[in-house]
Amino acid sequence: MTNDFDMTDSMNAPVRRMLREMGVRQEALTNEADLTLDLGLDSLDRIDLLVQLEIRYGIRIVDQEWHRLHTIRQMEYYVAEQIGRKRCLTSSLVKADIETAA
Repeated sequence: MTNDFDMTDSMNAPVRRMLREMGVRQEALTNEADLTLDLGLDSLDRIDLLVQLEIRYGIRIVDQEWHRLHTIRQMEYYVAEQIGRKRCLTSSLVKADIETAA
């Protein structure tokens, strides 16, 4: 798991980077690009992207949420939100461990 999610650099944001690695042209990677309609991802491509995101960031993207994510912007915000939740949970658990040990 890496911690390289940076939404301030949109062309190097991990979702876009992964899509480029999958063969999507960089000029097609706009915020509102639809994964299926504009980028041509089929269901297997979408699953591959999902698995890569989950592995790279140690997050879980539930099916109900995954089916609601259609554009690059939606994907980026969702992943950033999940990473933020994970960080908050990890921070809370570490804090609780420290308080318990004290």
